[in-house]
Amino acid sequence: MPGAVEGPRWKQAEDIRDIYDFRDVLGTIKHPNIVALDDIYESGGHLYLIMQLVSGGELFDRIVEKGFYTERDASRLIFQVLDAVKYLHDLGIVHRDLKPENLLYYSLDEDSKIMISDFGLS
Repeated sequence: MPGAVEGPRWKQAEDIRDIYDFRDVLGTIKHPNIVALDDIYESGGHLYLIMQLVSGGELFDRIVEKGFYTERDASRLIFQVLDAVKYLHDLGIVHRDLKPENLLYYSLDEDSKIMISDFGLS
């Protein structure tokens, strides 16, 4: 783009290293309540992360839809989330963006497990 100021080349190289570091860390995470990295595909200067399919929607949407959770249902969800967070912390990983929009249900089933997703800020 004419007149555009290009960032320093070292910053671009640093960004690329960050992407590969992110990929390496995400590839080591194996927990039933964390969305898994299934595969990696690199093409034409782009890196594609193939993530585990989770199709149950966001916790946020279910809260809005249901209106409330029973204490039993809420405690079951929180137990799963805290177990996954402990696992991450034991690996030295902090999610930094846990919120209902980043907690996904594995399936549409009413008793579906919850999955932590979106490690973009970790």
